[in-house]
Amino acid sequence: MRSEHLNMMVWSYSNVMALEKGIGLKMNVHEMFIRTEEEFNKANEIICNVFNIKKNIPKQIFREEYVNFYCEEFDWALDQVEKDEVFWDILRKISAIAKDENIIMAVLAPHPKKYYYKNFGYYNWLKLPLDIEKEDYLEAVEMAPRGRNRGV
Repeated sequence: MRSEHLNMMVWSYSNVMALEKGIGLKMNVHEMFIRTEEEFNKANEIICNVFNIKKNIPKQIFREEYVNFYCEEFDWALDQVEKDEVFWDILRKISAIAKDENIIMAVLAPHPKKYYYKNFGYYNWLKLPLDIEKEDYLEAVEMAPRGRNRGV
């Protein structure tokens, strides 16, 4: 067997072992950003069906009046995630109960199409898998724009 095939097999086996143990491989957070118009339109439809995006808290932001809901200011919530994993764990559990595969984190300002996509080539919306770790979540939400005008 040629050495490059042996190296590839060893590398693949190491990756499988790391995945089984949950170590060594880091999720590429850049892949969590919504990049296509089709994917953005699907996510936008979900957001607009649930929220009235023209209103702000403390006004009623939901299309239907929900009796049980929890809203939190973004910076406070991010600070809570950095301190411990409770907020991120609660968000994942709520999503799992709702049988959601992902959590959509939608930033409305600056405008996702007119500003963000136009300048950076992708949307400032994240599609977060439920199985990511706290560190990957934090890296994704704190990431500075990359793309057309910022280098890749």
